[in-house]
Amino acid sequence: MAKILKSAAVPNPAQNAMSTLSCQASGSTLSRSLDDVSKLSVTDAAFAAGSVGFAVNTKAGVAHRADNFSAPPMAAGPLIPVG
Repeated sequence: MAKILKSAAVPNPAQNAMSTLSCQASGSTLSRSLDDVSKLSVTDAAFAAGSVGFAVNTKAGVAHRADNFSAPPMAAGPLIPVG
């Protein structure tokens, strides 16, 4: 089951317009920007380590495309066991 920590409303883009969505995790703080504008930041100790991913919620009849997804490696540091 997904846990929604926070949400942010954004206006619909023009048809066929491209946007850049960026997400960052730093310790237990998660943040998101759209087209280089910060949209939200939230802290939750349950998410201090783990895997990366994202989801897009849409209304019926609306389509979104995502490409060029990347998750750059983190700087060297101690490994934190998960699970």
